[in-house]
Amino acid sequence: MPFLLRQASRHSRLSVLLSLGALLLALVLGCTSQPAPRPDAPPQAVQAAQGLVSHDVTAVRASVTDLLATSLTPDDLAPAGTVLTVDKGTWKEDGNDASLQATVALPQQAPARVVVYLTRENGQWRVLSTDPIP
Repeated sequence: MPFLLRQASRHSRLSVLLSLGALLLALVLGCTSQPAPRPDAPPQAVQAAQGLVSHDVTAVRASVTDLLATSLTPDDLAPAGTVLTVDKGTWKEDGNDASLQATVALPQQAPARVVVYLTRENGQWRVLSTDPIP
């Protein structure tokens, strides 16, 4: 199983904590707006998400945050032939944070749906974590 899919629970806890902190800040500041979905994710965010399933460790490292890139090894790569397709209309952006939904098709397995969480790092969208969609 790909690295980020295995690591999702660890990073999802961080995402939840960050989300709760953002919600608290919004309530304190009196801002309760939710990020609205937009039809299509920016091409660079789509490229980052699709980079997760690359069979090239350098490409995967370029797609994820610097922190995740440092712990990535060739053993963490998705199997050859894995395809990630971003679902249209699922992009949600809130400042430097965003999410999108995608379908991941691994060879010889049923497709799985995931939420991909991204953050803007050094001016580029980078993947922070993923969570399965039941």
